[in-house]
Amino acid sequence: MALLAAARLVGVEVAAIELHAAGGFVEMHDDDALTAGKLATIAGAGPLVTAGLTLVAGVALTAFGWPLTDPPVDTSAAAALGRVLSAAFLINALMLVTNLLPVRPLDGAHLLVAARLWRLRRG
Repeated sequence: MALLAAARLVGVEVAAIELHAAGGFVEMHDDDALTAGKLATIAGAGPLVTAGLTLVAGVALTAFGWPLTDPPVDTSAAAALGRVLSAAFLINALMLVTNLLPVRPLDGAHLLVAARLWRLRRG
């Protein structure tokens, strides 16, 4: 949904949305006419949200004094919270790194295309 919000933010008309377990894909009208900045904004939205979720989970774990993986806790409620936060941190960190790889259809490839487009049009 971050991609849809980013596309609307930069004024790009969305033709279709495909959601799946690992994220989503937004098909845009006239995507060949996108500027480098608009493409980077749209492609960067997903990794930005994933980075934010990773950061929130990491800060929460640190605030409780727990390690980022397999937090040792005493009570069952604290153990459940620690496990959920640890899983959220690890899963989102892994998804962030994977999504930033410069391989199509991942966002890293789209960000690389945006950088190349910006460089070509710049001069």
